[in-house]
Amino acid sequence: MAFDLDLTLKDMAAAAAGVFEKESKKVGKAARGVLQDRREALEAIAAARLAQEIDDEELEIQLADEKLAFRTGMLMVKALTKASIQKAANAAFAVLTKAIKAAL
Repeated sequence: MAFDLDLTLKDMAAAAAGVFEKESKKVGKAARGVLQDRREALEAIAAARLAQEIDDEELEIQLADEKLAFRTGMLMVKALTKASIQKAANAAFAVLTKAIKAAL
């Protein structure tokens, strides 16, 4: 069987896209989860400021804390994204390896 680079590249792209599509759902769910985890705290902070229970200075302090917590959660999402990219790359290059071996 002859090695067809155009076909192989097409198959590699399809393999990577298929993996990444599945993985992106996990990433999206994790990102939504981070926001949902912070929801109660953000709602309480907003309610406290709107009720004038805290002033702007305290609002900024509490929001800074929440921003740090959100950032920490998003670092987990970033790790999931990197893992997804690696899985997609692995799938693409598995196709390439298989195509080369089939052409031998």
